[in-house]
Amino acid sequence: MHRLRLASLVVAIALATPPAIAPASAEILTLAGGREGGLWSRIGLGLAQAVGSGSPDITLAYIASQDGVTNAKLLSQGGIDLALVQRSELAAARDGTPPFEAPLDGLTAIASLDMAAPLHLLVRRSTAEAQDLTSAADLAEAPNLIFGMMPRDGLSAEIGLGLIEELGIEIPADQQQRRLVFAGLRSQLTRLRLGDIDVLIAPIQLGHAAVTEAAERQAFVALDLDEALRETLASRFALVPSTIPANAYDFVTTPTRTVASDLILAARAGSDAQQIEALTRSLFENLDQLRSVHPRLSGLSVQQLASVAAAGQAPPLHPGAEVFLAAENLLPEPQETTPQ
Repeated sequence: MHRLRLASLVVAIALATPPAIAPASAEILTLAGGREGGLWSRIGLGLAQAVGSGSPDITLAYIASQDGVTNAKLLSQGGIDLALVQRSELAAARDGTPPFEAPLDGLTAIASLDMAAPLHLLVRRSTAEAQDLTSAADLAEAPNLIFGMMPRDGLSAEIGLGLIEELGIEIPADQQQRRLVFAGLRSQLTRLRLGDIDVLIAPIQLGHAAVTEAAERQAFVALDLDEALRETLASRFALVPSTIPANAYDFVTTPTRTVASDLILAARAGSDAQQIEALTRSLFENLDQLRSVHPRLSGLSVQQLASVAAAGQAPPLHPGAEVFLAAENLLPEPQETTPQ
């Protein structure tokens, strides 16, 4: 099987515990995160430190990479041992739906790190007032809107297109190039501020500085998703109900319902079960250290870590993680089935 070249993805490697060279007896597992200096990179390095602190026999070598889609491919191909991947990306990889060209196997889960990036539907306040837009459902009644979404090679764009489809908005083929705009977040925020797009549909970490900065120069409104739409999107893309809380930004004055995808620590299915059990134990027992890595992890709980086992949309648990969770009574109770 052809493998992606790791050398083209590596930006930085950090070993979990001092000294810089791991003990000769330590097992070294590779963990792929996100872009160097970004949130996922900090989380990945924090995981390496937390696991290394509690399990001297295991050292995590952190590899900065492009994104969760790349990580899922590398994991499936056996090029890495562990990876940070969004739950929605893992579900798409399992099913072989875009942005994946075919189903990927060999993907298993260890823990949920929460870290959900809520889907934001942002419009200029002037547009919202002129078109009477108060919720996502109102977009279906507004004519000729121009939608901005994330780059087309990622799952975020697919979620945006799925939302437009679920709203029943039909864009003729000859208008799609003009009315569907794909680009990075900061570029899209500039377009939204200047009026080059009418609606921005993007998963964004709460309180993102780029959103705050753009909102200081142009008044925005965040649109609410009703319960039926949230449930539909959650089922279609393996998302979970979420909320943009009041005061997350100055322009959000009441809680805004939306959806999000949590971040999963995933493992190659062929990774040694005893190693993964030890790694999982170390992660749970050093949770305080992991919480200190980033404010977004400060509320992470044992229950949240273990919630990955209860999510039917996630990949199966790695056998090593399952052994640990079973021993700690953290596996969900089997659901009773009603006789037909």
